[in-house]
Amino acid sequence: MTNKIIQIENFNSTEPVEEIQLYSPDQDPHTRMLAKVAELSRGRPQKNLNSVIINPVTRTKKVAMIMAPFWNIHIAPYNIARLTALAKSAGFESCAYDLNILCYQQAKDLWSPYLDWKWEQDVYWTDIHPLIEPILLKEIDRIVEFKPDIAGFSLYYTNNNCASWIIRTLKERLPHIKILGGGSQAIQEQVCYPELFDHIVSGEGEIIFLEILENIESQSEPLPKMLYHPKSQRIDLDSMPWPDYSDLPLELYELGTAVGSEISRGCIAKCQFCSETTFWRYRGRLATNIVDEIEYQYRTFNVRTIWFIDSLVNGNLKELRAFALGVVAKGLNELSWVGYCRCDERMDLSYLEDLKKSGCQWLNFGIESGSQKVLDLMKKNVKVAAIEQNMQDITKLGIGAITSWFVGFPGEEPIDVAHTMTLMWRTRHSSITVYAVQACNILHDTPLGQQPDVFSISQHRIGGQWVTKDLKNTVLHRLIRLKSVNVIMNHMRRDTLKHHIERPGVENHYELKYEKKNPIDLIPYEWDFDYNIIQLNCNPVADSLVNEIWPLLRTLWLAYGSFEITINFDHEVDVLEWGHSRTPVDNLTKMYAKIHFAIDTQGNYYSKHSYNVTAIYSETNEDYGFSTEWEGKGCWAISN
Repeated sequence: MTNKIIQIENFNSTEPVEEIQLYSPDQDPHTRMLAKVAELSRGRPQKNLNSVIINPVTRTKKVAMIMAPFWNIHIAPYNIARLTALAKSAGFESCAYDLNILCYQQAKDLWSPYLDWKWEQDVYWTDIHPLIEPILLKEIDRIVEFKPDIAGFSLYYTNNNCASWIIRTLKERLPHIKILGGGSQAIQEQVCYPELFDHIVSGEGEIIFLEILENIESQSEPLPKMLYHPKSQRIDLDSMPWPDYSDLPLELYELGTAVGSEISRGCIAKCQFCSETTFWRYRGRLATNIVDEIEYQYRTFNVRTIWFIDSLVNGNLKELRAFALGVVAKGLNELSWVGYCRCDERMDLSYLEDLKKSGCQWLNFGIESGSQKVLDLMKKNVKVAAIEQNMQDITKLGIGAITSWFVGFPGEEPIDVAHTMTLMWRTRHSSITVYAVQACNILHDTPLGQQPDVFSISQHRIGGQWVTKDLKNTVLHRLIRLKSVNVIMNHMRRDTLKHHIERPGVENHYELKYEKKNPIDLIPYEWDFDYNIIQLNCNPVADSLVNEIWPLLRTLWLAYGSFEITINFDHEVDVLEWGHSRTPVDNLTKMYAKIHFAIDTQGNYYSKHSYNVTAIYSETNEDYGFSTEWEGKGCWAISN
């Protein structure tokens, strides 16, 4: 049997994943299992892959690979371990330094995901850097003692500032050192202080990395500062040495002796908000090679946890199942693994059972929205029913889930936000442990950023942030949606998880009271509820903004019945909670609002709203601000 990579255009096929039969009268169970793994993974032809060519000769230059804070503290960083292994295989004396995990040991509170905005803004220098500078200086002493000729940095929006300080300090101590930069900030061409770098690599870095090392070693004519990996070129992942974690303090990571690995690169989907669709094309590894790598880490370094860093581990369902069977066949009984995953109706209970047996402990699902309309606009190629089914099945098997969601995708309306909150509520008794909710951000290297007219995104801004042409999706609309979903998220599991709060900072933004009774678990998806309750007739921003709060109020009613809530929007307080990436970034747009709502068991409600909003269309100077007081009453019934 030949196992081929699933083609992108056919990835959402409903063809079932092959049920695996392991019985053969002439083989013992262990041999049968390995034979089946080889059969599933055998001969998987992938065309137009580029092998990484390594010339293993003795070199004179030394290479240091450095991870600056802040970044993942659960596992040893795969990226610098991968490049360290490449450099060593090519004959360069190399060492990896994870300054991130060492700083984390001294100031753990700073690694809260709710403080990510502090690391990327100027407040980093006053609130964070003084606390970690002593550790950084100590580690720089250790790097200087190694005397590297070349230092490479993986750059993210959260460590741009810190990396720049480390580089300046290193250059003072080692004036002739060459500095390389890569990572997501390089891909997005958002590297801070590019003048500090000799070379910045955008895209898959392994082939270019070796070219740079060879160039510096031979003292040839210098390569350009900006080096781009051709998007048409796909690196053969099986052609590279396994990542080298020997320099890293594996005992310090939050998941124990834990390292990263990858099953594939790229993504089989075409999500319009994601740079994966424009950055690299999908390709996977042979399951047999992955299993051999994991067995090596397991038996050599006592690694017991693997975090697959892929965009998704289940891009090729047959290869993932072959990997799972291989782990069982190799007897890696203490292994646990986690990875990013797409919801997929073909991942039925039997399929997920095989993943569980191989040590699958957590899966991180990018759910994004509970609205089928929005999922289709995103080109997720995922059905809401499949999301619910996957969550039910992993819960039965004891596989945990981390989920990511966001509001404000172009085309999203209040009813779609209500559907997202409904899906979150309906999955609240599942094994989802994290509901991470953000607002839609537009990156330039995504279809959203490259084709704004297709998504009716205006060339102008309100509050320094993107806005749709109909002015019904601004930074202010997205802030109300974001806060609303976080209110639901903070309350939906308090009856089962005592004192459970997903985002503590939001608790200061509202007060919610409801009867102490069993809430409704499977609240319905409503399709015809009219959220246009307040008829302001002022301007497009105002008329839509005043109705953004109703999905939260309606969802709470469906879940709890009678309740009372007061929710506040205060510009200064909201900036402290959400940062400037999710709130207005200029002084021309601010929102102050207070909403009080009460409803009884029969659905009779009273509501009072107060808004004081400034909103300037910055490029045209049009004023969409408004101030209003509104009171109203009515009666709600649950639609069939």
